[in-house]
Amino acid sequence: MLYGHGDDGFRYGDIRLDFSSNLFYSGLSDKVVTNLSGQIRSVGNYPEPCAAPVRSLLAKEHNLIDRNIVVTNGATEAFYLIAQLLKNKKSLIFTPTFAEYEDACRVNEHELQFKDWSTINEPISEKVDVVWICNPNNPTGAVITHDNIKAKLEAHPDIVFVIDEAYMALCSEQESVVSLVNEYKNLIVVHSLTKCCCIPGLRLGYLISNTDAIQQIENIKMPWSVNSLAIAAGLFVIPQRKSLLLGLKHLLRNATNFAAMINEVEQLEALPTHTNFVLAKTNVGKAADLKEFLVEKYGFLIRNADNFRGLDEGYFRVCVKTKKENIELVDAIKAWLNTLS
Repeated sequence: MLYGHGDDGFRYGDIRLDFSSNLFYSGLSDKVVTNLSGQIRSVGNYPEPCAAPVRSLLAKEHNLIDRNIVVTNGATEAFYLIAQLLKNKKSLIFTPTFAEYEDACRVNEHELQFKDWSTINEPISEKVDVVWICNPNNPTGAVITHDNIKAKLEAHPDIVFVIDEAYMALCSEQESVVSLVNEYKNLIVVHSLTKCCCIPGLRLGYLISNTDAIQQIENIKMPWSVNSLAIAAGLFVIPQRKSLLLGLKHLLRNATNFAAMINEVEQLEALPTHTNFVLAKTNVGKAADLKEFLVEKYGFLIRNADNFRGLDEGYFRVCVKTKKENIELVDAIKAWLNTLS
């Protein structure tokens, strides 16, 4: 999946509007840029081996202790560490969803099973050791409730539930399950600071669990995986997360309106979403061709979603931007549809 994610603008050159990467639409804050500019000399020294200052700040934010948290090189390192810890186990993944769960499991020789996301609220009947759930789900924007996850934890104490909450900060209606990590020993929660703070190039995430699981993960984690600038960014953005997310309610209204706007176009369908991106489908042509058209004619980049397990060649995912920019994209898609008629 090295080339399968969004934000592959490096392949094209000048991109005017990037709808492919699910970042908060305000973009990288000037405050973050200014702060990091003053931290550049920190790269002249080794970083703290386990990003302990960031871990302490996160523990305080979540009302936990340091030993409940491991800071990672993006959420992706967290997934690979979890899969390594549970090497050779049987994993169940609800799809379509983020492909790195499957990739991490395959590298660590898991036996894989897949179920459609539409069955997420049903009882788990499969004989598995690990269940991977993205909440809110990427790429669909669907959610599973806090109470439902809690019920699954109680009903299946022998199954480890990995809950990826990378987009939870960009979802106003859902409650995180972080508060449950010390109550349920079969829960691991993964978070990302890159989506809400618009710093994906720094790769900064973390996982949260009970102290026993955290100790086991620390035993297999390499030192210095989080670089000095990422640590500096974390120390700056964590206390300011709420201010960096000003306008979230407006963004989520835009998301609902964006999906409705897409659904008004003949030959297009959009799924309802609870977060800052929309999964849509063209019923004519291919999403891959639409992507190339938009880049060439308009400088717009979208996410071709046909490589998500369970989705076909018509699916694409778009991140919500301003109302004006969303309208520009829909008009550009209409122009592409007209070339097919």
